[in-house]
Amino acid sequence: MKGGLAKRYEARENEIVEQNSDGTITVTNRNENEERLISRLLRYDNKCEVLQPKMFREKIKNVLDDTLRNYGV
Repeated sequence: MKGGLAKRYEARENEIVEQNSDGTITVTNRNENEERLISRLLRYDNKCEVLQPKMFREKIKNVLDDTLRNYGV
């Protein structure tokens, strides 16, 4: 996560937060319901990027592509 989100982010019970030298944070999330996690991550807009696991990153990308397709983008 980056920007203001990284500065104010509070870890949840199932998360580990690592501060990076460039002002971003890396959040490791374990055992959160996948649909709930996707919904939460999408609210963070461009301040959040899913890096791993690759399969989950692809799932997020597909959700975004499907959403944009609804709007003819």
